[in-house]
Amino acid sequence: MTAALETQGLGLDFGGVRAADGVSLSLAPGARAALIGPNGAGKTTLVNLLSGALRPARGRILMDGRDVTRAGPAARAQAGLSRSFQVAQLFPTLTPAESVALAIRARRGRQDAAACAAETAALLGQFALTEVADRPAGQLGYGQQRLVELAIALAGGPSVLLLDEPAAGLAEAERQALRATLAALPRSVSVLLVEHDMDLVFAFAERIAVMAAGRIIADGPPEAIAADPAVRAVYLGEAADA
Repeated sequence: MTAALETQGLGLDFGGVRAADGVSLSLAPGARAALIGPNGAGKTTLVNLLSGALRPARGRILMDGRDVTRAGPAARAQAGLSRSFQVAQLFPTLTPAESVALAIRARRGRQDAAACAAETAALLGQFALTEVADRPAGQLGYGQQRLVELAIALAGGPSVLLLDEPAAGLAEAERQALRATLAALPRSVSVLLVEHDMDLVFAFAERIAVMAAGRIIADGPPEAIAADPAVRAVYLGEAADA
């Protein structure tokens, strides 16, 4: 089966630091995967490489078997890749309805107005944003802003979704709502979740990759990752022979 998203020996240096060092990762169609690791491990750099915000010095990136290594963010979005950011990046004067509709049109080009409105309403309903659909984003609470960003990321029906720390800054009730939202995502979307909230990671992911010093040091099902001594040593700070 062709991977929805794949990296082959991906590498990028910042000065003398290897932010990505031979990263090979594969995301199957419909995957529910997570990427974890300590601060500075290279996780966000990898997301930026995958989304086209950065270009690798070495290696390749494939989407559905097609080489997109040199394609920019817009081309990858058109190919079906979408992402969120660590901090919500919204236009404060635009309403959730306006932002989602713009994202749908950007990814699909011209679309029948009624069809766009129906898809917008459905996405806002999925994220419990109907009541604030016409309120400027700058007037929303932070948790609601994160949900708007997720709705935008799903607008236009992406095939691959990269979520960069979606739980950052959320209160516990908002985290629970996020967990339910992620669980309801359609299997037509392959998801890579980058997250520090281990409860969220282990509740969501069917496969977890662990990154440290720019490398993938472990990759497997959650139970194997939890028991891996290398993960405990590097990620949890335990002695390797503990």
